[in-house]
Amino acid sequence: MFKNIGYFISRTCFEIFIRVNFKLRFHGKENIPKPPFIATSNHVSYLDPPAVGIACGKYPLDFMAKKELFDSKFGRWWCNWVNCIEVKRGENSVKSLKEALERLKKGRSVGIFPEGTRSEDGNLQEAKRGVGFLIAKAKVPVVPAYVSGTERPCLRAVG
Repeated sequence: MFKNIGYFISRTCFEIFIRVNFKLRFHGKENIPKPPFIATSNHVSYLDPPAVGIACGKYPLDFMAKKELFDSKFGRWWCNWVNCIEVKRGENSVKSLKEALERLKKGRSVGIFPEGTRSEDGNLQEAKRGVGFLIAKAKVPVVPAYVSGTERPCLRAVG
């Protein structure tokens, strides 16, 4: 249980922030299987990984995360604390895909954004090839998700 303590602390902090600042609603949570599974989602905001993690409830996700998040000391520490898998975008990501497969084989679940980056206009972009490879090789359930509204925090009146 304590193996994922960093993930659960981080997810709880983000959940408080998101619930205070956004209208948080989930549909279909009852369809989320027990791990291992691959959670896939569109990507429009930095808040999408926490939103997908919150939606998956008690099942932690090891998110595929861009290498740049690991570049600072704090970023590397935090990404490792929450079990992220480093991905070098635009390069051959075989090492990252192998790591994701290993984690799935160990019974963990992986979160991935097939577009490989955030969408600037909110429209879905073409999925990267590695996603299909991971899904085909892993032979675990895929949980599709759609996140909306994280790019627009709710405005709150003060006073």
